[in-house]
Amino acid sequence: MNNTASAGHAGELYLARRLKGLMMTRKYFIVVAMLAMPHLFGGLAVAQDAAQIEAARKTMEEAGKKFLGLIQGLTAEQWNFKPPTGRHSIGEEAEHIALSENDLQQVIQQVMASPKNLELAKTLAGKEKKVRDLMLSANTNPESFNSSQKLKTLPEVLEYFNRAHGRSLKALVSTPDLSAHVLNHPHPDYRSLTGYQWYFYIAYHNLRHCKQIEDVMADAKFPGGPRRPAAAAK
Repeated sequence: MNNTASAGHAGELYLARRLKGLMMTRKYFIVVAMLAMPHLFGGLAVAQDAAQIEAARKTMEEAGKKFLGLIQGLTAEQWNFKPPTGRHSIGEEAEHIALSENDLQQVIQQVMASPKNLELAKTLAGKEKKVRDLMLSANTNPESFNSSQKLKTLPEVLEYFNRAHGRSLKALVSTPDLSAHVLNHPHPDYRSLTGYQWYFYIAYHNLRHCKQIEDVMADAKFPGGPRRPAAAAK
C-alpha cells in the first residue's frame, strides 16, 4: 500500500477510535467546553480571519451539496445494492457520512477545550491543502468501516445529516479562535491540525466517501444501469 493510501486508511481507523472514545466521555467534554466559554468568548479571543472562515464554510457547503445530490431520489434497491467487489452499499456509506458529520463536531469541541498554542498554530498555516491531498488523492484506496445500522433509510439519513450539517456550519462561523487551538492526529502524515483545519477534515472526509458512493453507482450491475460522475460524463 502506498503512503497516501496508508494515510487515508489510518485516518479512517483513527476516526473510529476517536469517536468511540468520545461517546464514552461526551459529558466530560461538554463540561470542559462550558468551563472554557469565558476564555473563548472573552476579551482574549483572537479575531478570526473572515476570508479563512469563508473558505472553510464554502468547502463544507460544497461537500454537503455533493453528498445530498448523490443520494436524492435513489430507490430502495439502489440504496441497498452492494457491488460484487464487497464494498459497502450506498446506504452504508451515506450513514457513515451523516454520523461522522455529527460526531466529528465533538472532536472539534476537544480541540477548542485545549489550551491555545499560537506558536504551533502559525507553523500549520495552509495545512488544510495537505489534508485535502491525503483524503482525495486518486491513489487513496476505498476504506472499510463498521456500519452501525442506526440510520437505515434515505429519509433517516437526510434528516440526521441536515441537522448535523447545519450545526457544523453554525459552529464554524460563530466559534472564535479556531486557528489558535491544535489537536494531534496520530498518523504522521496528518499530525497537528488546528480547529479551523478540522472543519476541512470533515468536508474532505465527506467527499472521500462521496467518491466511494460514485464508485458503487458506476458498477456494471448497479440497479437501473451504471452512473458516471457528472464531471466524467462529458
